[in-house]
Amino acid sequence: MYTVLLLKKYLYQEDKIVAGFSDYLQNYINLKEITLKDLSEETDIDRTVLYRYVKGKRIPSDKDIVIRVADAAQMSVSEKRCLLAEYDKLVFGENVVYSYEYIKRLANRLGSLNKLAVRNSWRTVYEFKMEDMVTGLYSKEEIMTYILDLFRFIASQKSKTEKVLLVMQPVYDEIQDFMPDIFAGSHVEIEQIICIEQNIKQNHKNLELFEKILPLCFFLPKYNLYYYYDSLGSHINQMTVMPNIIIANDYVVQFDYNMKNGIVSHNKVYTDIVRQQYYTLKKETRRLFVNRKELFLSQPFMDIMDEPHGICLQKQFCMGNCLGKPVLEKHIYPFKGRDKLIERITGIYGEWNEEKYVNKDNGNVSLVSYGTAGGMEEFMRSGRIKEFPDRYYSPLSAEERMLVLDRMILLSGKGAMQYRLIADETSFSDGIIFYLAEGKKRFSLSKVTEKNIIQIIIDEQSIYRTFKMYLEYLEKKGMLYSGEETVQYLENLKKQPRVNSDFFVPI
Repeated sequence: MYTVLLLKKYLYQEDKIVAGFSDYLQNYINLKEITLKDLSEETDIDRTVLYRYVKGKRIPSDKDIVIRVADAAQMSVSEKRCLLAEYDKLVFGENVVYSYEYIKRLANRLGSLNKLAVRNSWRTVYEFKMEDMVTGLYSKEEIMTYILDLFRFIASQKSKTEKVLLVMQPVYDEIQDFMPDIFAGSHVEIEQIICIEQNIKQNHKNLELFEKILPLCFFLPKYNLYYYYDSLGSHINQMTVMPNIIIANDYVVQFDYNMKNGIVSHNKVYTDIVRQQYYTLKKETRRLFVNRKELFLSQPFMDIMDEPHGICLQKQFCMGNCLGKPVLEKHIYPFKGRDKLIERITGIYGEWNEEKYVNKDNGNVSLVSYGTAGGMEEFMRSGRIKEFPDRYYSPLSAEERMLVLDRMILLSGKGAMQYRLIADETSFSDGIIFYLAEGKKRFSLSKVTEKNIIQIIIDEQSIYRTFKMYLEYLEKKGMLYSGEETVQYLENLKKQPRVNSDFFVPI
C-alpha cells in the first residue's frame, strides 16, 4: 500500500509536470477515444481530478485509484502493468524502479551461467592474415571477422605470454560472448577499461554493464577490469571517430560505436603509441574487482563476511548461524584443513551450546538474510545448504533440518539475526549469493557450484547503491514479509504434513 507520507510532497504541486504516467494515460484515452466524462462516471472520480491526472498536474494518492482508472479504461494486463510502472517511477523515483528491474534481470541471467555457450553466429576464416600494414573495415561483419580471427590467433600462440588490451564498453554482445569461448583455459591475460555512469541518479545503468562482463569474470581467471567515471551519454558521440580500441601484440583494431567503420593496423610504431596511451588512461582508472578467486572449502572463504554488519540475499536463507560445530563435524567430509575450516565458520557465525547461541567477538550479529519460500522448502526436502559446494558435505538428516528451523526461529526472536522472506514473484537461482557489506559499502557475488565457489568482491559504490535501492523497492511495494511474518512462516513449515508428501518422513 502506498502511504500518504510517501505521496505528500506530490499531491498539491500543481505546477509539477509528471510526464510518463500522465503521457501514457493521455495517449491511451486519446487512442481509444475515451472522454473524461465517461471515465469519471465509470470510476466515480471527479472529472477535474481526472483532468489533472491526464495533464500531469497531480498524481493519484493510491495505487488502487490507478487500477480503478485502468479497469474503467478497459486496459489489457500489459497496458495496466505499464501504467503502474510509470506510477511507481513517480512515487519511488526512476532510479529505484530501474534498480529493481536490473537486479531482477541479473538474478535470472546468473542462473544460466553454468557452462560456456559455444557461439556459432559468426563465420571467420580462422587464420589471421594481413597483406597490408593498414586494412580498412567497412561493415559490422568485417569488423567482427577480424576481431575474432585476431583473438583466435592470439590464443593459439602457446609459446608466448600474451596480453590483450581493450578500451571498449561491454555493449558489443557478440565480442563479449565470444571472449570466454575463445580464451577460457588459455594463457592469455585480458585487460579491459570501461566507462561507468557518474550520475548518481543513473546508477542502474552501471549494473547493466556489470551484468555483461560477468561471464568473463566467471570463466576467465586472467581477466582484469578497470573503470573510470564519466557520463555514458557522452560516449555515444558521433564526433568521436573510433573510440573502441583492441591492442594485441603489434596489432591494433579500432572501430566506431555503430560498428560500421574500422581499421586494423599491423605497425609496431603505431601500436607502441596506442599502447602507451592505454597505460596513460589506465593510471586514471580503478580496479573493479577488489578480490576475485575460485575457492574450495580448504581455503578461507567468504572473507567479506568478517565484518559486523551485512545483508545476504539469495534463494535460500543463510544458515551458517544455525549449524554449529557438531553438525559441521558430522557432515563435512574429511580433507586437509577441515578442522581449521570448521573453526573459521563457527568463528564467523557463532556457536551453539545446547540450546544457547554463543556469539563470538567477531561474529556477524547484525546479519540480515533474505530468502524465498521455495528455497526453504527445497532445503527441507533435500537437506542441502546452498552456501557450500555439494562435493564437500553430506545432506542434513530430517532431525537436523528441524533443528535448523528451531534455531532460525530462536535467533530471530532474540534479534541475533534477522530473516526476511521475499515474495514469490522475485526469483533467485540456486547457488547465487549476493552479499552487501554495510560497513565497507562493498558488494560480493558468490556462485556456488557442485565443486567450488567463485567469488567476486567489488567496492564500486554505484553497484552497492543499486542493490540497496532494490531492497528499498521490495520493502515499499510490500514484497517482503516482516520479521514476525517470516518467523510465522518458519513455524508453519515445521507443522506441514510430511507423510505421503514431497517433504521428508521423520525417522
